[in-house]
Amino acid sequence: MTFLIHDANVLIDLISIDLLDLALGLPFRMATTDLVRREIEDPGQARSLASCIERGRLVLCNN
Repeated sequence: MTFLIHDANVLIDLISIDLLDLALGLPFRMATTDLVRREIEDPGQARSLASCIERGRLVLCNN
């Protein structure tokens, strides 16, 4: 099953409470769009998200 995260606030909240990796470790395919990725402007949060994308924990879909 794939979950599409289409609201940046979900990712921002998970990063801010340090649960993004845990959430992405659930037995589901997690995906988001480049538009949502670009909404994350805080450099630290953007690095966390980029790391998850690079490691294949979060799939980046085309808009």
